[in-house]
Amino acid sequence: MLFAKGEAVPSILSLCLLPLVDESPRWLFAKGRREELSLVEGIDILARLHANGDRHNSMIVSEVQEILSALANEKQSDGGWRELVTPFPNLKRFGIAVLMNIFYQILGGNMILYFSSYVIANLGIKDKRTTIMINIFLLLWKACCSVGGIFLIDKIGARKPLITGTSATIFLLGLLAGLSNLSDAHPENPGYAIGAIIVVALFLLAVSTSWMLLAYTYPAEILRYSQRAKGVVAAQSIGYAFSFLNLYTAPLAIESIAWRYYAINAGWNVGILGVVIWLFVETKGRTLEEMDELFDGTVHSRGVIVGQYSHTKLRQEESVYLGSLPSGSLLTATTSRD
Repeated sequence: MLFAKGEAVPSILSLCLLPLVDESPRWLFAKGRREELSLVEGIDILARLHANGDRHNSMIVSEVQEILSALANEKQSDGGWRELVTPFPNLKRFGIAVLMNIFYQILGGNMILYFSSYVIANLGIKDKRTTIMINIFLLLWKACCSVGGIFLIDKIGARKPLITGTSATIFLLGLLAGLSNLSDAHPENPGYAIGAIIVVALFLLAVSTSWMLLAYTYPAEILRYSQRAKGVVAAQSIGYAFSFLNLYTAPLAIESIAWRYYAINAGWNVGILGVVIWLFVETKGRTLEEMDELFDGTVHSRGVIVGQYSHTKLRQEESVYLGSLPSGSLLTATTSRD
C-alpha cells in the first residue's frame, strides 16, 4: 500500500503542474488559419519560448512559416491510420519509431533492472540486506544518470548517444557474462561478484543516458504532425508487447543458461547497433518540420534551417519573406503589431 501511494505522488504532481504548460503552437495553428485568435496565441507562445517575447524576431517568422507550410502540406492527406504506413517516407518514420521502442525493451536495460535481485543472487550474493542496499544504489544511480543524460542529449544530439550507448551495452554484457561465469566457477572469490555489480552500474549508465530517454522523445521528433499521436501510441504499444514477452522469458533464460543469456543479449545488440547506424537520423539542430527534408525532401522554409541558422542571417531574409506575403495576411498582421 505504501509503495502504491509513493507511485501516485509523481502523477499527482504532474496533474497539478499541467495547467501551467503552454498549449502546442502546432495544435493551435492546425485549428485553421482563419481562426486568427489561435494563430496569434501560437505566435505569442513561440515568441515567449524562443525569442524572449519578441514576435518580430526573424527566427519566429521562419518558424511560423515552416509550421503553416507543413500543416498545409499534410492537409492533403486523410490523417487516418493508413497514413502511418503510406507513402513510403511515412512508413520509414513509423518503422524507426517502432524499432526504437522494441530495441529499448530488448537491449537488456529493463531486464537487468527488473530482475536485479535475481541477477545479484545468481552472482552468489545471498544476504537480503546486501541485496536491498545494492538495489537501492542502482535505482538512485539510474535516476542520477538519467538527469545527466538529459543535458548530454540536448548538447550532442540523438545518434551519438544511441550509437555509443549501444556499443557500451555490447561490451558490458560480454564482460558481465564473463564475470558471472567466473563467479559461478569460483564462489569463494567475491571479487568477481563485485566486479559484476560494477559492470551492471556502468550498463545502467549507458542505457540511462541514451535509450531510456530517447525511446520516449525520439519517435515524436521524427513523426509528422498528422502521424504523431497515433504513431507514438502504436509504437509504444508494440514496445510494451515486447516488454511483456521479455518479462516472462528473461528469468527463465537466466535460470536455464545463466551467464550465456548475457552473451546472447550482447549478440543481438550488435544487430541493433547496425540498424541504428544505418537507419536512424539525427534530429539535433532541426525543428519538427525540418525533419520532412530528411525523409521526403520537402522544404518548408526556402532552405532555411531554423534550428541551425544564425539570427543575423534570418533577419536578412525576414524582410524579403514578409514582402512576398499578400497584403493583410494573418502572418504579416500578427508580426507587425506591437
